[in-house]
Amino acid sequence: MAYSFAVSACLKRVDKLLKAGTEASLLYAALELRYGVEARMKEYLELTCYRFL
Repeated sequence: MAYSFAVSACLKRVDKLLKAGTEASLLYAALELRYGVEARMKEYLELTCYRFL
């Protein structure tokens, strides 16, 4: 199974981890949320940088 860093995939994993509610799952949810924010920032920068080239 391939691991996806797409924003929607990160958010799905965050939701699942938050529902688990364990200390470890909350830590991993925070990490997944960070991955999602970074993926969204990458999408945004790619769109805006190409617009100015």
